[in-house]
Amino acid sequence: MVEIITEVNRLGEIPYMFYYSKADDAAKRPLVIYSHGFNCNQYSGASLALQLAQKGFCVVTYDLSEHGARYNGFMERIESDTDIGNSIFRILESSYLDLESLIEHFSDDPRIDASRIGITGGSLGAKICYYALTRNRSVKVAVPIIGSPNFVEQIIYSMEKENELQFETLAELALLETAKRLDPFESLVATENRPLLMINASKDDDVPYQYAEGLYERLKERYHQSGTPLEFYVADEFHFFSDDMIERAIGWFEKYL
Repeated sequence: MVEIITEVNRLGEIPYMFYYSKADDAAKRPLVIYSHGFNCNQYSGASLALQLAQKGFCVVTYDLSEHGARYNGFMERIESDTDIGNSIFRILESSYLDLESLIEHFSDDPRIDASRIGITGGSLGAKICYYALTRNRSVKVAVPIIGSPNFVEQIIYSMEKENELQFETLAELALLETAKRLDPFESLVATENRPLLMINASKDDDVPYQYAEGLYERLKERYHQSGTPLEFYVADEFHFFSDDMIERAIGWFEKYL
């Protein structure tokens, strides 16, 4: 039986939990950081974190900006789809900076092998993964789950528009510009070359799997030529973080991190 240690702590204003197994305390281990979804908290990653820790990984889960222990009531102030979109992008930008701080902090932890850092996340957390891949080379492996790498197409869909031309009000146009500014899609297409498993769901009406599939289609030839692992998996699920998805994520980190 493997004993799992959980440490509850803060890095500045960032509440986090650190999971690791008690065995082989002297050995440096790979680190996986999990980013949760919109209107959730760090505990939504507990099952994944515990299972990864049993496999010998160190794992960090944390509350995204304005979530969990940092919740500031923003949900009560949302009055429109535009408000939701702005909240998502505001939280994404701020939480990415938190993720960056956690990576920097744990890279200096004597328990961590800083050359083996992976990231994963669900829904909004998956969007943070895609965004992070365009900005942080310390990340070696990524598993975004039920998320979209195409922020512009996703916001068009979420706003129930047919195309960009249907964004008409000043608020809608500002939201579209934010999506364009943050969108990692073309940067991923141009430069991404790390082991990447994208997991989506066939019945997902919140984040259709086609956006991740579009990235896979654009990446697969370069990945094939370089021999870098790339996989796109569509589960027979709704917008839900299933046991099957968790198992596949763990297997990917075991194999490539």
